[in-house]
Formats: sequence, structure tokens, C-alpha cells
Amino acid sequence: MNNLLRKLSIIIFDVCLFLLIACTPWGTGDEPSFTLLEDAAIESNITSFHAIIQPTDGSEVRLQLGEHSGTQSLYGIGSISKSFVAVLVLKLQEEGHLHLEDKVSSYLPDLTLYDNRITIQDLLTMRSGIADYMVGFDTEDYFKEYDRSDLIQRGIADSAFESRGTFLYSNTNILIMIELIERVMGQRCEALIQEKILDPLRLDHTYFASQKATIRQYIVPGYSYTTAGEYLDFTDTTTSWALLSCGMYASADDMAAWLGALAHDDFLSEASRSALYDILPIHEDLGYGLCIMHKKIHGVPMTVASGNVPGYSTAIAFNESVCITLLCNLSDYSGSYRSYAEDLIGILIEQGIHTT
Repeated sequence: MNNLLRKLSIIIFDVCLFLLIACTPWGTGDEPSFTLLEDAAIESNITSFHAIIQPTDGSEVRLQLGEHSGTQSLYGIGSISKSFVAVLVLKLQEEGHLHLEDKVSSYLPDLTLYDNRITIQDLLTMRSGIADYMVGFDTEDYFKEYDRSDLIQRGIADSAFESRGTFLYSNTNILIMIELIERVMGQRCEALIQEKILDPLRLDHTYFASQKATIRQYIVPGYSYTTAGEYLDFTDTTTSWALLSCGMYASADDMAAWLGALAHDDFLSEASRSALYDILPIHEDLGYGLCIMHKKIHGVPMTVASGNVPGYSTAIAFNESVCITLLCNLSDYSGSYRSYAEDLIGILIEQGIHTT
């Protein structure tokens, strides 16, 4: 039955792909082949993906694989969730509630940090030196329930030998940022994101980790390779470990709209946009801003927000020529943390998508 479903999915994919390419104005006259994209997905055991390619010439191509890849289907977007927190902070800064240069300790005096000089900007640029509470997580840990304050304390406790100012990717930063926002505003962070981001942008198919039970029927089944070399179903993981650091769910359409807001729209003020893309270098080919990266995908410089969470790999990427949204239902937790979404975007780039 699984083989039959896979064959049917491939047939449906090929038919839809032909129709999409045949009626899409590419602008260059050269229609790229997507055979490698399909082959790579199947070879990696990706059973569902949804890609939206939007060149700046106004054309659009949509590619879908699998029976669960419809327009209302939801994928775990992983650390793309962080970009919503970063933009919320910028919105609150525009309103005068806080500032990126403010010290965390001035808002959370009861939180014992290893360094009281840590700022809001340090949290969002991953330069606080606070360790990641998820270090050491194994398969079973993603199915347990957690308390947010306990996760924060776990991260802080592991930070004794770290240093502020050095890049250290840490989910703990976002949980502390949530605590700070809620202390300042007296509202739940999710409610503020709904009010100031999701509603204005009409992102009606973007959801929080806490809503998973109510949207379960729309969630695409998600799988991951583990450290034990297994290929396991992670669709029903708990969400208390993820929260707004990496626990949101969204449709491909909503992620394409979110990418548009980040890349081209006037949703943010000029000052906020400048702060969002104030990229600090990590090494020659990688820089990190406010939960946004500059990196090369298949040799092409792109601005990227990506997520790798048990069950899902996602990425939204843009440059001056194209916006690409790609969500798929496979992630790598075997130790290499391979981004299947970025791999597939790399194949699109290789096949001639507008990236010059």
C-alpha cells in the first residue's frame, strides 16, 4: 500500500509539475527541469513537500509532492518561529515599549544571569553566551512535557564557561525573550504576535505550539532520522519544549506571505528593517541578524530563515531576484542536522531559478 501511494504521489506530482511549468511566465524563456528535485526528495524519504517560487518578474511556480501537501496543510516551521519573536520586538520598539540595547536584567531582575550586561539584541542575535537548553536532547525527550522556567534555568546553568559577544545558537535566548516581553506588556507573547503580526498580514493558517491539539488533523505527518539511525514518526511530539523558539505550524501560503513581508513589503519601518538585517559575521559565508541569516545556498547569497525540528525541515529565502518558500516533512537529527529544505532550494537554484 505504501509503495502504491508513493507511485500515485509521484504521478500526481509529475502531472501538476507539467501544468505549472507549461503555464508559468518564467521571463527568461528557459524552463528549468525539476527532475532532480523530485528524485532527491524520494531518495531522502521525503513524502511531502510544498514549494512556492516567486521571481521578481511577478510570476509564480508552486510545486507539491505527496497526498498531504495541499494548500491548507500545516508543517512545523521550526526556528522560523524565532523570526516572529524578533519582528514583534521591533514592533514593540517602534511603539516605545523597549529597545534592543536595553539590558535584560533591567526587565527580569529576578533572573540570575551569568552576565548582567546581556541585552535584548544579544538574545536575538544569539550572542548572549547563554547555552541551549536542548543540548543533549534525545528522541524520547521530544515527547515529554516541560515547564518554560525550568528550560530557561537549564540553559543558564550550562552557560558558566560561555562568553557574551560570541555567536552561540541557543533556543534559551528566545524563551528568555518571551519572559521579558510578557513582563513588559502584561500579555502573552502569542496574543501579541496574533494582534501585531498574524492579523494585520492575514496569516490565517499560522498557529502556535499551544494550538497543536486543535489543528492536529491538518498537520502533515513528520519524520526524522535519529542518532540511532532510525527513521521515526515525530508528528505527535509534545510542544512544551518548543514554544515560540521552534514550535509554530504554518501553511506554505502563509510562509510565502511572511517571506514577502520580511523581504519586500512595508510592514516594518525603515529603522526596524535596518535592525532586522544588521548582519553580524560568523564566518566568510554565514552571518546572523535578528533571527535572520545571510548565507550561500548552492553558492548563491541568500537571506534565509530556516527551521529544523523533529519531523520537519523548512526554509524561506530571498535575494534581489527571487523569493523561495519550501516546507518538507523530514528532518535530520542523526547528528549532522542536514537541512533538507535548503538542500531542495539548492536544487532549484541549480536548475536555473532566478537567482542572478
